[in-house]
Amino acid sequence: MTTKIIYFVFALLVSVAGTAQDSSKFEPQLNTVLKAFQNQDVSKLNTVLAENFTIAGMPKGFEKQILPQLIEQLPPFDSYKVTKVKEETNGTRVYLYFVEPKTKEQVTSNFLFNKKNKIQEFNLLDDSEITTQVIGQ
Repeated sequence: MTTKIIYFVFALLVSVAGTAQDSSKFEPQLNTVLKAFQNQDVSKLNTVLAENFTIAGMPKGFEKQILPQLIEQLPPFDSYKVTKVKEETNGTRVYLYFVEPKTKEQVTSNFLFNKKNKIQEFNLLDDSEITTQVIGQ
């Protein structure tokens, strides 16, 4: 019984350490995203976004128009916490949440980093349902 408990604690520590190690190579990019929210300045993201990045739930080709609106409308988060790092075919997906300073509400997000460590998918609002409407049809 004691051996099982020790094994479980060891496995838990290894998995937590693995997530921290994997996410550390994306820390500069994630800090840049955090600063963009804190300063409400989308231009800070130019260095970390891939040329043809996407935003979940948004029409393709409108990302560069939509992103400034997202940055302005969301609170200036005071921190973030990486919860999971997952290797995928097109890169590495980092799951995280941002913390709103006043209410401490967590905004769940995920970013897909391409092989050049640029954000390919800027999926900021994981939990929200986004619907788009085409006007005039």
